Amino acid sequence: MKNSRSFYQSRGITKTESGIEAELLFDAGHDLYRGHFPNNPITPGVCLIQSLNDLIEGEYQGKQIAEIRKCKFTAIHNPNEVPVVTAKLKVVELEYGIRVSGDVSDSNQTFLKYQATFK
Repeated sequence: MKNSRSFYQSRGITKTESGIEAELLFDAGHDLYRGHFPNNPITPGVCLIQSLNDLIEGEYQGKQIAEIRKCKFTAIHNPNEVPVVTAKLKVVELEYGIRVSGDVSDSNQTFLKYQATFK
């Protein structure tokens, strides 16, 4: 899936039996990081969330975020230190949409835990 957001790229998207897995490559040189924060880029939490929403909306056509049920930031993501992270999302089909739960992590830490509903 190609997204229109220039601060990251999704690659290696795989639909699994239970949902989606993908690598997300964040661009530490993007203007977004000039202000957040100068010489110490930190990915805003909303950008991590948006990358997951983009994955779901790209792979499940017609579905849009309806509700973020739970969201917990568990570590700071610095794209200079960890440019590539893995998104693992479990997707459950419901009568009225889909329920998604998952995380964004690398081999050492989890940056975000997430639960949402898409309709």
